Amino acid sequence: MSSLLFVRLVGWRKRCAADCAVLFAALCGMIGREGESMMTMTGQCLCGQFSYTVDAEPQMTAICHCKNCQRQSGSAYSALISVPADAVTTRGELKTYHDKGESGAGVDRKFCTECGSPVLTHIPSMPGATFIKAGTLDDTSGLKPTIEFWCQSAQPWVPENTGAMRFDTNPPSG
Repeated sequence: MSSLLFVRLVGWRKRCAADCAVLFAALCGMIGREGESMMTMTGQCLCGQFSYTVDAEPQMTAICHCKNCQRQSGSAYSALISVPADAVTTRGELKTYHDKGESGAGVDRKFCTECGSPVLTHIPSMPGATFIKAGTLDDTSGLKPTIEFWCQSAQPWVPENTGAMRFDTNPPSG
């Protein structure tokens, strides 16, 4: 990881579980693979009523252990990828739950109107990024999370992801 990325991570001051997605969005602008050929990814909700195509590489693959992500995913954590918002084409309908963290920052969590599968997340203050629940992708074989947030909320029976940067909350200011 470049020292510039680490310095930018360390400089963040957000402390709220729901605000972890804001950090994901900011990282989208710093993590990219210029010069590589563009790939296409596809995915859908459980029932197939909503589907999407992404014409871009994931800019980041992350795991969030915050309580809001645990509750929203119905699991021990949320595995996410970030992609440029303009690279996503959708078909079908999603409903939006407007989530707020302790700091008041908004997180729009989008889920299927039929089966309830969580699919996408948008951050109103970061309109250039879309976060996709990794489990909704048709092919997850190439994903490897490189960063984990809110590890202090991680379930004790979830093993650490070897090689990923880990933070108890969001990265500390410094």
